[in-house]
Amino acid sequence: MKDTIEKGIIPHLEGQISLHKANIEIYMKTPAGIGDHPCIMQAIEKELGEISKCQGMIDAWFSMKQPKHAPAI
Repeated sequence: MKDTIEKGIIPHLEGQISLHKANIEIYMKTPAGIGDHPCIMQAIEKELGEISKCQGMIDAWFSMKQPKHAPAI
């Protein structure tokens, strides 16, 4: 079951990261083309926040899979 979830959630999150990166590229190349986002910096900041959120979820997933080390005595 865990493997099935990983095969679904990781590609989904990676796809979301790609989507947000593409949005940033569009904002950088054609800033006039984003009429509903009057402040380009805020729009890019929002996209970076979404990238960070998705990457954080990926990192959290894989950190849960790592074996826990016994505390040093």
